[in-house]
Amino acid sequence: MMDNIFFKKGLDIFVRIGDIGFKGNISSIDESSKRIDIGVPDQLLSSLARVERGSECTITAKSHAGQNYVVGLSKVIEKMLNFSPPLLIIDFPEKFEERSELRRYRRIGVSIITGIYQEKELKGGNLIEKHLEGTIVDIGLGGCQIMADYLFETGELLLLDLNIGGNGGNIRIPCQVRYTKPFYNTRLKLYGLEFVNIGKEIKDKLESFITNLI
Repeated sequence: MMDNIFFKKGLDIFVRIGDIGFKGNISSIDESSKRIDIGVPDQLLSSLARVERGSECTITAKSHAGQNYVVGLSKVIEKMLNFSPPLLIIDFPEKFEERSELRRYRRIGVSIITGIYQEKELKGGNLIEKHLEGTIVDIGLGGCQIMADYLFETGELLLLDLNIGGNGGNIRIPCQVRYTKPFYNTRLKLYGLEFVNIGKEIKDKLESFITNLI
């Protein structure tokens, strides 16, 4: 029975097919044929056109409680590009797992250039921002690891500029340096950063971005 399953009509769902990732909405579920119809954003129409039937995809959705995540592996049954919105038809996943918050799950390896703002307080009480640049090498909801050729102190507060693409644009994430370690025999260093004091809007955009990386 599908009554106790988290994939329900009207639910937002994150889909990853190869290098394509998007947030869609479940428009219907056919229990007899065990298929899920997902509305795809119009701007992804060209990307959807190159998806082949039988392609494997990962789907992720929040649980009813909103704290856990349900992740499953599925396959593309059909595409309906002439609908508004376009529809992606996938198999209902036979195997899926419920996970605790993604921040407690694995970090996702990436290579993303990011702007770094190092805040320093002057004697006059004014703040200055010095724009630097680094590379995010892994990221999760709770933080990330960056590689940079600068000296940051443990406990120091930084701001990261992250381009999440789509309508999300750039977001600026406050974080704190938790640890430092050398990057082999180079001048570069790896810094473990914890995201701190993130507002709901930034958190939602970050969650969407990270989930699409899975």
